[in-house]
Amino acid sequence: MYRIITLVTGILILLVNLTAKQAFAQNNQIKVGISGRVIDYNKNGIQLVNVKLINAVDSSTVKFMTSDENGHFNFTDIIPGNYFIKTSLLAFEDELSKLISVDKDHSEKIMVIIKLKEKVNMLATVNVEAKKQFIQHNLDKTTINVEGSAVSNGSTALEILARSPSITIDRDDNVAMEGKSNVLIMIDDKQTYMSQSDVVNLLRGMPSESIRSIELINRPSSRYDAAGTAGIINIKTKKDKRQGLNGTVGLGGGYGWTSKYNANTMVNYRKDNLNLFASYDFMDNGRNGNGSMERSVNYMDRTTYFERQSKVFRRLGNQTYKFGADYTINSKNIIGILISGFHNRTKSPDNINNTNIVSSLPNEINEFGWTNVNSNTKDRFRSNTVNLNYQYNIDSSGRKLSFDFDYSKYNGKTNDSRKVDTSFANKAGLYYVKNNARSSIDIKSFKSDYTHMFGKTSSMNIGLKSSFVETDNNLEYLKSFNNDNNYIQNPEYTNRFVYKENINAAYASFASEISALSLQLGLRVEHTNADAELIEKSRKKYNYVDFFPSAALSYKINQVNNLAINYSRRIDRPNYDNLNPSLQELDNTTYKRGNEFLQPQYSNSLGLTHTFKDKYITTFSYSLTNDAITQITEQDDQSGRTYLIDRNISQLKSFSLNIFAPFKLTGFWSISNNLNIFNNKYEYSYKDVMYRNSQTSFNYNLSNDITIKKGVTFESIFMYQSPLTYGTYRIKSSSSLDFGIRALLNEKYNVRLSISDVFKGRKLDGRTNYGGINLHFNEYVESRIVRLSVSYRFGSNKIQNVRRRNTGSEDEVKRVKK
Repeated sequence: MYRIITLVTGILILLVNLTAKQAFAQNNQIKVGISGRVIDYNKNGIQLVNVKLINAVDSSTVKFMTSDENGHFNFTDIIPGNYFIKTSLLAFEDELSKLISVDKDHSEKIMVIIKLKEKVNMLATVNVEAKKQFIQHNLDKTTINVEGSAVSNGSTALEILARSPSITIDRDDNVAMEGKSNVLIMIDDKQTYMSQSDVVNLLRGMPSESIRSIELINRPSSRYDAAGTAGIINIKTKKDKRQGLNGTVGLGGGYGWTSKYNANTMVNYRKDNLNLFASYDFMDNGRNGNGSMERSVNYMDRTTYFERQSKVFRRLGNQTYKFGADYTINSKNIIGILISGFHNRTKSPDNINNTNIVSSLPNEINEFGWTNVNSNTKDRFRSNTVNLNYQYNIDSSGRKLSFDFDYSKYNGKTNDSRKVDTSFANKAGLYYVKNNARSSIDIKSFKSDYTHMFGKTSSMNIGLKSSFVETDNNLEYLKSFNNDNNYIQNPEYTNRFVYKENINAAYASFASEISALSLQLGLRVEHTNADAELIEKSRKKYNYVDFFPSAALSYKINQVNNLAINYSRRIDRPNYDNLNPSLQELDNTTYKRGNEFLQPQYSNSLGLTHTFKDKYITTFSYSLTNDAITQITEQDDQSGRTYLIDRNISQLKSFSLNIFAPFKLTGFWSISNNLNIFNNKYEYSYKDVMYRNSQTSFNYNLSNDITIKKGVTFESIFMYQSPLTYGTYRIKSSSSLDFGIRALLNEKYNVRLSISDVFKGRKLDGRTNYGGINLHFNEYVESRIVRLSVSYRFGSNKIQNVRRRNTGSEDEVKRVKK
């Protein structure tokens, strides 16, 4: 860590010196910035406005951008001369600013306010809708624009992530970024506080119709919670921006191996100082799959082979709701309330696991046997969250203070019934199993953030946050040999696990622009106090304080080249359920158990980014993770059993090179290319032997966007993932090709038709071979699906900027188990 911090400090000092040297040398060619805000008649900021900086001499366009969510725009590195600013947006009159003169004596940014006038005769008919590329890259993140995408039609959040750049999904549907697990999942900038398996269920049940965009953030700043050593995935949900009473209703369906249905509605009322909003999403999806696993066990002179075939029949139902209100008391004070939740249910009837067993000794006749498992599983999970928030705008310079309080309650229930038929050696017999699991999670969190401006080019953010999490998991294992109600509780697998955790955090970050140089420094401090207890069996307490620095520096070399470097230190605490040391039977040869001795893993990440013409982006990054948490397979050679367990392996080193290149082939055809090359090197010890698992891999993503005619767009996405290393596993290549078409009819109806994974290339094939373990698996989950959806927008089409709020408890929910 100290070497990395020293390297970052050295590079920062070098760049500062270079910037200072250039500033003194510029003399008559000093460069300044022109920034401003686009507002309406109520002085509310307007987003997505086209803003052009025009040369007054020849009327040529010097720079171009769109205004952000608050109507702000910012042009940097403007050389002396005379300019105009021109704005345009459908439903508003074009505006041309007064003449702006930039001379060598300017030392501060020039501020411009542009007030747009509405086109009165168009207010009732115009639907303002800006089409964005499916994939967009910025210096600090990659954005997947789900809203309006044809290929995302009817998909779930998990399916969208599966075809996103640098993202891979493992055999349990866990998400990895650049081949690294421990990704922090956030919703509207809030941590979810759920365990990894609970987050998977959430992503499986979140329909694309409720998602605006997904942000992939590799090296977050200190303002974010420090969790997530692989990075952050931030899912932004939709919210209507129109004034008056308006909304959207939609229906959709699809078919692959099974049927899929979805419905959604969103209603919004916005007038004067009051905004009321509500949304409801329903989804019922079949999700079948099959797989195989081959495993060999060597014990003394005997070799035993296991060959398992499995079929999974799964039906997922999900209901998501959200409603709330924002009220602007006056120009300085805003209060709000948000109530949200979801109800998930999963039915998996008649799942089949058949295992053939062959055991051989030299010069002896082979022994044959089998194990057949038929299971029926029902899962139910409910979540309800209340958020209260207040924002105080201190003055017009941008100083503000905000408070958030959140309370979340989760309840889960699983009933798993199995029939197990075994015939091998002396283990022949028929028996029945019931696994009944109940879980409850209480989450309370409070956070406060303060923003202070220093002049027009510098700012500081400071904040505090406290979270309190209590989980209670109760597992009952029952066994019967007669298929009657005479079930006997097995104390080896029956347990109750209670986990309590309190994290207190404080952060400060400073950002400033000095001529061609932009600098951001941050530090976050987190104190963790936790208590994990397996009732009447074991107990372990945790208490530690950690510091998480971050730094970012961007240098504008000239009008077309920009260089940036950033650094962050992050942590991943063990998931709640992975600390539970009890044993869980998956089938009679495969088990899962927790590890109460798991320690947090820490990573230091460094990235260097070059941007050409504000759109071609190349990033080289390096990260070092110590005590990396990885799920590995352990084996009892004598019994032939395998155990899945998370352990702190010694170290993970990662190198990556990401290249993003968008092109406009014609006026109606645009494409974007994203190539991510990475190398993950794992070093770990098993049975006192050191192993190294390393491989260079790449992920390529190509998207096409073709406008066939006004209102009709064709999209395609191709994704290829080369073979890669994932912990102790080596995974074979996979690919997918998706098509979609979108038609906007009468400015009200949106019709989308899509087909995903046309050639069924999204399969998972991997193996591991170490410490006497030789295992190969192959899995495929239904992915070639045809979907059709229709939505209707009603109400006013007048746009007003939205106050997008974030709750304070989303970091904790990621670690909850469903």
